[in-house]
Amino acid sequence: MPVAVVLLRQKTIDMFRDLRWMNHPPGFHGIGRSNRGMAGKKTIQAERLKSFIERIERLEEERAALTGDIREVYAEAKSAGYETKVMRQIVRLRRMDTADRQEQQALLDVYMQAVGLES
Repeated sequence: MPVAVVLLRQKTIDMFRDLRWMNHPPGFHGIGRSNRGMAGKKTIQAERLKSFIERIERLEEERAALTGDIREVYAEAKSAGYETKVMRQIVRLRRMDTADRQEQQALLDVYMQAVGLES
């Protein structure tokens, strides 16, 4: 599961946990309209929450479309004779910081030597 999805899921869980258990500010009456303050003012702005949800849904739709596009590019590369597993590794390595990539390669070399897979 991609890191961004895990982080988003955890943020959502934390947000709802905080809403449920936190000490609510004076005048908090849950989602909806307050019986105090300006007429029609919402304590937790339901419209803003709805906006966030709609934005997330739109982004998830875009991500699904992009995932399909990426899948098509890999299929095209495979039909041209390229090894997609290796291509995926290269894409993953190119995303990494140079220092992190070098550290990972050094650890891989140590582990390979430890199990007798010296090159």
